[in-house]
Amino acid sequence: NCNVTERDPWLYNRPHNYVDFASDENGLWITYIRQGSQHVTVSKIESDFYVVDTWDIYELNATDFADSFIMCGVLYAIKSGTERDTEIFFGYDLYRRKAYNISIRWYNPYRGLTMLQYNPVDERLYFFDSRRLLSVNIRTEEEEDGVTIDYSDYE
Repeated sequence: NCNVTERDPWLYNRPHNYVDFASDENGLWITYIRQGSQHVTVSKIESDFYVVDTWDIYELNATDFADSFIMCGVLYAIKSGTERDTEIFFGYDLYRRKAYNISIRWYNPYRGLTMLQYNPVDERLYFFDSRRLLSVNIRTEEEEDGVTIDYSDYE
């Protein structure tokens, strides 16, 4: 069976995901897990794949969450992709190299979240939820959690 492999641990808590690309106002990022490691690694790259900088985020186990996105230079992690009510529970400011334990409500209407991405042009999060492409408005605020998600405009 070609789907049965003895590879390194997967990125996120679902099979066959080893790397995740993200973009924000600062450029292009790659989130991944290094061979023999359990923590998340993020690299900022140029369009020619030149690695500008790399961050090892020891506070975040790579298989303990469902998905992530990067917005304004901050990596955010979502706890579950299959529970209807879950949370964005972790943030890591890549420029300050500082971790934050946060709790921002997240709603998975169809309980099948995958491919979560932030679009810096329209400031929305795009994701698939059980084969449906959805988006939600997101913005930063000067608050303790720093992020607000507006569920009234689900598309």
